[in-house]
Amino acid sequence: VEGAGSLISGDFLLSVGNRGAGNSLTVSGGGAVESSTLYLGRYTTASSNNTLEISGPGSVLSNSGFLHVGGEAPGNALRIDAGGAVASGAGYMGQSASSSGNSAVVTGAGSVWTNAGTLYVGNAGAENALSITNGGAVYGAISTIGAESTSHSNTMTVTGADSSLNCTDLSVGGSGSGNRLEVSDGAIVSGRVGYIGRTASGSDNVAVVSGAGSLWTNSSFLYVGYEGSDNALVVTNGGRVDAFLGVVVGEGVVSRGNSVTLDGGTIRAVYPTTGLNLRGGDVTFNDGLFELHRLQMSSVEGVFDFNGGTLSSYSAIVNTGRPFIVGDGNRSATFLMS
Repeated sequence: VEGAGSLISGDFLLSVGNRGAGNSLTVSGGGAVESSTLYLGRYTTASSNNTLEISGPGSVLSNSGFLHVGGEAPGNALRIDAGGAVASGAGYMGQSASSSGNSAVVTGAGSVWTNAGTLYVGNAGAENALSITNGGAVYGAISTIGAESTSHSNTMTVTGADSSLNCTDLSVGGSGSGNRLEVSDGAIVSGRVGYIGRTASGSDNVAVVSGAGSLWTNSSFLYVGYEGSDNALVVTNGGRVDAFLGVVVGEGVVSRGNSVTLDGGTIRAVYPTTGLNLRGGDVTFNDGLFELHRLQMSSVEGVFDFNGGTLSSYSAIVNTGRPFIVGDGNRSATFLMS
C-alpha cells in the first residue's frame, strides 16, 4: 500500500499469514491501512515468518481492536521505521504458548506504536522481542514483558537518545520467568508503577538501566519482586532509576532472593516517609548515588552491602540484628543523614 491517498479501510479482520508462511504487507509513502483486528501469523505454527512494515512519514496502520504479532505462530516480524505510525487498541506479541520468537522494531525519529490498552511482549509465548531505537516511541497502558507462566525469555530493549516507552504500569515478568528490560544510551522509560516479578511465578526477571541519560522513572512505586523471587534491578554506568513513592525489594511474604545493584548510577526515591524498603532481598551498592527520604531495613533477610558511593537519606530504620557498615575499605563511601 504505497503513496499518499492509497488506502485499505474497513471494519474487518486482516491476517498477514492466516495459515501460510512468508507473507508480507508493506505500507509506505503515506499509504494507510485501517481494520478492526490484525494478525501477523494467525493460525498454527505453519503460519510463520510473515512480515509487516510501516515506513515513512504519513504511513499509518490503524486497528481499533488487537494487533497480534504472532497469534499461534512463531517468527513473525513487525517493523515501524522512518516516521511510520501504528495505532492499535491493544498489542500482543506471542499470544499463545506456541507463538515464540516474534519481533517488533520501532526505529527512527517520528516512528511510533501507540496502544490504547495493554501491550504484551510475550503473552503466553517465549523469546519474543520488542526493540525501540534511534528515537522511536511506544505507548501502552498496562505493559508486560512475559505475562503468563509459559512466557519466558522475552525482551524489551529501549536504546538511544529520544527513544522511549511510555505506559501506566510496566511489569518485567508478570507471571513469566527469565524476561528482561534493557534501557541504554540515553533512552527513557516512564510510567506510574513498575514491577520486576509481579506474581509468585514471576522469577529470575531482570531490568538493566545503563549509560548516561538512560532513565526509568516511576511516579509511584517500583517493586523488585512484588510476589516473585530472584528478580533483579541493575543500574550502572550513569543510568538512573526514579521511584517517587519508593523502591520496595521483596514486597510479598513469598518474595525472596531479589536484588538491586547500583554500580555507577543513581537511584532516587525522595517522597516524604518513603524511600528504600528492603524486605526480601539484597542491595549491592558499589558506586554512584542513592538518594532517599528513608532507608528502611526491618527484615533479617534484607542485606545492604554498602561498598562505595554516596547514600543520602533523611532518616534510617535498620532493624536486622546486623551492623550497618559503610564502605568496604577499598572504595570511597559516604553516608549523609540530612
